[in-house]
Amino acid sequence: MDTAVEFRVLGPLEVVRGGREIPLSSGRQRTVLACLLVSAGRLVTVSTLIDRVWGQDPPSGARGTVQVHLMRLRRTLGDPALIETRPDGYLIARGPDDLRRLDDLTVRAGDAERAGDLDRALRALREATALWRGPILANVASSWLHTEQIPQLTERCLKTAEHRYELELRLGNHEAVIADLKALAAAHPQREPLHGLLMRALYRAGRQAEALDVYDRAAATLRDELGLDPGDRLQELRQAILTRTEDAGVRPQAPVSLVADDAWRAACQLPPAPADFTGRADALARIERLLAPERLRPLDLAVPIVTVSGPPGAGKTALAVHAAHRLRERFPDGQLYAPLGSRDPADVAEDLLRGLGLAAAAIPERIEARAAVLRARLADRRVLLVLDDADEAAQIQPLLPGTAGSAVLVTSRRLLADLPGNHVVRLGPLSPGEAGDLLQRMVGPGRVAADPDAARDIAAACGHLPLALRIAGARLAARPSIGLAGLAGRLRDHRRRLDELSLGSLEVRAGLRLAYQALDPAARTAFRRLGLLARADFSLWLLTLLTEHDGDGRDADRALEALVDANLLQPAGNNAAGEPSYRYHELTADFAAELAGSAEADGRLALRHLVRALTSLTATAEHTHARAFDDLPARRPADTPARPFADAAPVTVNAAPSDRRVGVSDHLEAHVRRLPHDPIGWFAAHRSLLVHIVEEGCARGLYEDVADLVDRVVPLLHRQVGAPALRRLREAVRDAARDAGDEPVMWRAEYGLVVLAMYTERRADIVHALRACVRAFERLGMTRELSYALGELVSAEVRPGAEVPARDGHEPLPGCSAMAERAVRLARQAGDRHAEVIGLVAQADALAASLHFESALSTADRARRLAHALAAPHFEATALSRVTRCALAVGDTERAAEACRTALRLLDDVQDHRGTAWMLRESARIALAEGRCDDALVLAEKAAERFCELGDERGHALASATLDDIRRARSCPA
Repeated sequence: MDTAVEFRVLGPLEVVRGGREIPLSSGRQRTVLACLLVSAGRLVTVSTLIDRVWGQDPPSGARGTVQVHLMRLRRTLGDPALIETRPDGYLIARGPDDLRRLDDLTVRAGDAERAGDLDRALRALREATALWRGPILANVASSWLHTEQIPQLTERCLKTAEHRYELELRLGNHEAVIADLKALAAAHPQREPLHGLLMRALYRAGRQAEALDVYDRAAATLRDELGLDPGDRLQELRQAILTRTEDAGVRPQAPVSLVADDAWRAACQLPPAPADFTGRADALARIERLLAPERLRPLDLAVPIVTVSGPPGAGKTALAVHAAHRLRERFPDGQLYAPLGSRDPADVAEDLLRGLGLAAAAIPERIEARAAVLRARLADRRVLLVLDDADEAAQIQPLLPGTAGSAVLVTSRRLLADLPGNHVVRLGPLSPGEAGDLLQRMVGPGRVAADPDAARDIAAACGHLPLALRIAGARLAARPSIGLAGLAGRLRDHRRRLDELSLGSLEVRAGLRLAYQALDPAARTAFRRLGLLARADFSLWLLTLLTEHDGDGRDADRALEALVDANLLQPAGNNAAGEPSYRYHELTADFAAELAGSAEADGRLALRHLVRALTSLTATAEHTHARAFDDLPARRPADTPARPFADAAPVTVNAAPSDRRVGVSDHLEAHVRRLPHDPIGWFAAHRSLLVHIVEEGCARGLYEDVADLVDRVVPLLHRQVGAPALRRLREAVRDAARDAGDEPVMWRAEYGLVVLAMYTERRADIVHALRACVRAFERLGMTRELSYALGELVSAEVRPGAEVPARDGHEPLPGCSAMAERAVRLARQAGDRHAEVIGLVAQADALAASLHFESALSTADRARRLAHALAAPHFEATALSRVTRCALAVGDTERAAEACRTALRLLDDVQDHRGTAWMLRESARIALAEGRCDDALVLAEKAAERFCELGDERGHALASATLDDIRRARSCPA
């Protein structure tokens, strides 16, 4: 077997050995490898590599991070010699294999063409174009690559493709290449040679009108996007096609003859009904109900208009054509069909009039006159007019019949809310059952029955959209001997899914690109920025923060409305905070993420602005809400508003890259004012979105900014929110800091993970992790962090105490009292009074574990007084919990009950659900000690229920043990 490594860049970056792809799961590793490959044979210095990977804002320790990525890359490739280390940088001697193959085939084609062997030249060019697998380096995020290298590589591929299709036309293969040319022209709308090739192919296939339509679309695109008219060659080609003098050596098929008189012709121009049409029963019934002439009454004078609207690939045209065929009998005077796109309504009106039998000489020039003639021709007749792929209402209005009896069925990516009398039928994905039926019709029931799980996975990965399902089904149908699991596995990878959903002229990405390009600039920016968090549900405030740093935030609400109108965003109801929320469809999310990835510098700046604004909001919440007990304080201060969170002052953040102070601005203030007076509840409602923001920020090298946000969010939430979601926040920061070689940030995140694990993991594991944190903080000279870790380590060591024996046989660490005293000294040295409370609580725990309950009670009371002076209710409640336990241990149930009641009141005020559960359990133990078994049972059950809701396994176990004690006491009365 061939074990040589092969590099491919003409599409997503791939590394192949022995015919099997070597996965590169790290985005940074792909970027480093791609940057070396495009400079193959040349030394790339470390500083140059850092610039290419991170742009103008590399993270601290970038040099070390590059070394780590290269070490892991060599290990993944399995051949350390592939990437050479030189004194000043790195070098790959061999360039991309597919690029070398492209050059060889292009030279071979040129030699064959000069020798007059056009067939051999064409074979070489076909093989060369097959190397181009889609957008070049689509899975690599580097601004330098996307601005400096990828355009050059794309140009080489396009030149090769244009050369190939020029030869195809010379050899008479015009029919066979139309689909390919349509896809290429749609993907590169500013590329005039592609439009010219497509026009020639269509014309030679006898499709003169379509060839001219290609010119109209290209001209409109060039004017809209570049402000230019088509070049002379394209204009001359249009004239040649109009006069039928293009390439006189090739005889095109004769165009369809036009009727020369004005007699009425009842024609059916509908395309064939889709053979595999599936589902949509409700939509069909509504269309028929709205368009059927039987519903008209004498006063119903308006023409029924129905617009089928939905996201790209939803099957709008298929539904409209299927419905039109079902309605044929109700419209006996004919069924007209016109593709619109970006065509001029005047040209469409001309086609319709010719289809209705009007001679060319009788058709006026101006659109107003053509519209009047069309209305006259349709007056008092029953005609169904199907207008496909409308851009806007203004395009449709001149084409509408003037009298009732006829009806209009429109398809559009947009809602066309400004079209008077329009009834919108919105298409979403198929139901899972309908999607399964469509897939089964294409690949056969036997193959689906053989692996129903894979079939469901394929349907889900296609987002249950008909176009994607048809592509997947066609690919499977072309290979009847293979199972469905292979395609299902490839479709699970979001980064390559759109590449997989492409077959000939069918491509999901092409439709999404057209919809995106039809947006105005502000909406395109919004679509791209939201692609940073493509798989999250989001509200208007998020889009505002993502777009305002460069001045676009003021139009965020308008951009959001445009995205919904274009069916690129789906309303998702109100979120847990009561805000209207939106989401991308599964495949739209993939496309948006691609665009966000191709504009890394822009996305990084927007994401940093978002993270810092949220950090400021959490810092404001810190001022109005009590600080949690276990977590470390934030690593560095954040800019905060002058007024409380509930007053919703404009937030001030430091916006990269210049550290200038930028307000979250007046136009965002209105949105911030809508935030509830409960910021903790608001952040808890958005915890899933926060996970997306944190993970994306870390992936884009913003781990330091993200760490500041996480340092504030987790302490706010972990008393109300289960640990798993919060663990993902801490883990993302830890992993990113570790990759960057930033030990202080990494170990702070590790400590935060230990705090979250205290309520779910075994005590021995917690002790082991805390010891590691203590060693790291000691080694790194992080005095304040060390004081916290020592205090928590002591409490973890002695946690079971006298009331519950250590069930895993682990004995308290010798010297716990000395460690607790050191924690107090370090806290005072760092000037952190909250850390001093933690140290005093640890001292009380160590004394209680040694059965010195009176001394423990005195120390716990000192901690309580200090916490009270700090106005820190979480800290005071924690100290009171020790007072409660120690008082109970010495038989002072009255003092224990008083401390417990005070702690419960404090915890209720700050909505600390976890702390409340612990004190409910203490209340049960006090009631049991006082002989009130029934009260104790109720309290312990309530505590166990709270612990279960919070996922606190340790708390639930102890509450269950207390329940057992209570039940034993009830069954054995004194």
